[in-house]
Amino acid sequence: MNILKSRLTITVHAGFDQDGEEVFKTKNFSNVNNLATEEQLLLAAQALVTLQQHTLESVTRTNMYNVF
Repeated sequence: MNILKSRLTITVHAGFDQDGEEVFKTKNFSNVNNLATEEQLLLAAQALVTLQQHTLESVTRTNMYNVF
């Protein structure tokens, strides 16, 4: 099955709100190269996170396929 689109989602821990609940923020990157490996995407996400103040929580790749 061929990948139609691939998206990278980076989730960071942005701190706590006034009630003490954790706050998470996400950033999506569309048009990710379909041939990029998971290791390459993780390295890219880790590099991007160093450019801002929040800590990395998770990295997710979403692939879209044509099933019919």
